[in-house]
Amino acid sequence: EKREPEKKKPIMACLFCRERKIACGPPPAGGPQRCNQCTRRDLVCEYPKESRRGQHKRGTRAARVEALAATGGSPPSAIKPKSKGK
Repeated sequence: EKREPEKKKPIMACLFCRERKIACGPPPAGGPQRCNQCTRRDLVCEYPKESRRGQHKRGTRAARVEALAATGGSPPSAIKPKSKGK
């Protein structure tokens, strides 16, 4: 017996659900192509153009070191362990 693979839910939440941090369910069968949350609220359901996964904004290492130096902080490797007094 071969089963048809079930449709998976969309990977990304729509903009409204993402902003509210709520579950973005699939659109009701036969209805407009809006998620169940937007359908209930009669909103326009828009999805982001692209996924934001893995897009962490990180500066270059040199910029991070410069920022640390400017604030007077020291990188973790420069921290010395406390000496034990006897």
